[in-house]
Amino acid sequence: MKDIEFLIIGSGPGGTSAALKLVQAGRRVLMIERGDFLPKEAENRDSQAVYGERRYRTSERWIDQEGEEFQPWMHFHVGGNAKLYGSAHFRFREADFGEVPYDEGMSPAWPISYSDLASYYDEAEALYRVHGNRSMDASEPTGRPYPYGPLKDEPAISQLKRGLTETGISSFPLPVGVSPGESSGGWETDLAHFDAYPDPSLSKADPEAVALDSLQGGRFELLTKTQALRFLHRDGQVIGLEVEREGQREVLQAERYLCSAGAIQSAKLFLNSGDDGAFANSSGQVGRNYMAHLCSAGSATFKEAVPDKFAKTFGTNHWYQPDRGGCLAGSIQTQGKWDAAQYELEPWTHLDGYDSRQLAEHGLEFFFMTEDLPLPQNRIQLDSGGRLHLHRELSNRALHQQLVDEFGAALAELPTDSLTLRHYRSQLMPVAWCTHQCGTLRFGLDPTTSVLTPDCRAHDLDNLWVLDGSFFPSSSALNPTLTIVANALRVGEKLATL
Repeated sequence: MKDIEFLIIGSGPGGTSAALKLVQAGRRVLMIERGDFLPKEAENRDSQAVYGERRYRTSERWIDQEGEEFQPWMHFHVGGNAKLYGSAHFRFREADFGEVPYDEGMSPAWPISYSDLASYYDEAEALYRVHGNRSMDASEPTGRPYPYGPLKDEPAISQLKRGLTETGISSFPLPVGVSPGESSGGWETDLAHFDAYPDPSLSKADPEAVALDSLQGGRFELLTKTQALRFLHRDGQVIGLEVEREGQREVLQAERYLCSAGAIQSAKLFLNSGDDGAFANSSGQVGRNYMAHLCSAGSATFKEAVPDKFAKTFGTNHWYQPDRGGCLAGSIQTQGKWDAAQYELEPWTHLDGYDSRQLAEHGLEFFFMTEDLPLPQNRIQLDSGGRLHLHRELSNRALHQQLVDEFGAALAELPTDSLTLRHYRSQLMPVAWCTHQCGTLRFGLDPTTSVLTPDCRAHDLDNLWVLDGSFFPSSSALNPTLTIVANALRVGEKLATL
């Protein structure tokens, strides 16, 4: 493509959403993706292949703050890490955009408010086919209905919701981006292999499923297997992007550059682009303030069999009420129903007297999220050999444990006509769990304390924007994807007028 107006790095939710706005406005867009299309194959729905063999994860090794190597939970494919996400889509609450005090520190305010994103949240929910019932969640910032009604609860989830309601715990249909009944290339929807699996049917609302067809045409081009290495720059302008493609290095040039490689990879690219990490870094904030939510997986084993195939329809914000001056412990949602292979692969779930098949037959799995505070020492760094180091110290641990424990206590008190809890245990997610990553190139009004302007342009460069979760100054306790998409639509709309 000649005369590229916008070069977008990364094909995840942020990059594809901005591309839609630009292409719809008639602008010429080149998008590059370091990976390729994720193959549509039987292994997409094989737990041993996905979890045991880590078939679709990067083989890269990073280094933690103890100097130990680890394999990150990262997937480099068209669609980004969202190819294997759970497609839960929340709007941040109005209070999430202001200062929120915690015992361990302050969650800082954003330079924009909820109202700046409200209409773009509407667009994002339609684009990502979000199913839900907003009236069931008192913490919602709007009464506007979801584009699609909620997915139907299967029997065990219905029992769980009724029982929790009787004990005073509110719940709601989890807002999920999906098109049940969709098919693609001979693949049908399979909700039993949805959460954290690739979806060959494209029923799950990931960037490939919702955006790629709309982007194809003469004003859009996608280059796969093309890795961004460093920006070339002069006099406050990016003048080129050095990439590696098919083993060869070349320089791509455009009028404007949009970085959406993910908070870790975008920070790495910035750090690679200047001597001593000085690129776009007059504030000294590049790579700092890394957040990824404080998360735990939980497993509840019940007396009753749990035959549900798709359990990911339960959510509760009973313990997360920032707009109402209530508890800030965090949010909870069900995971997709685990099978025996997944239980076998997770030693922390094992119980005497149960084999992995029995655990799967009697189990429900939950996911707990507490806000991760933006600590400056939590950061991305590169060593002299270019290896990525991820330093992370956890905040709000006591608050997170409160969330896990109080929910377990609520499960133990379910009434007799609900489910009967036998065992409950949880596991804190390790540093390798890099999903929900954000904060490494935060935006703000003050160029001495932030990397980006409120419109996500680099303070130090006139033609470079960042549209993944890097821009977050705080993380809330809710899934980040919908906010990334809404912001990318907001910024993309503005860029289309330049």
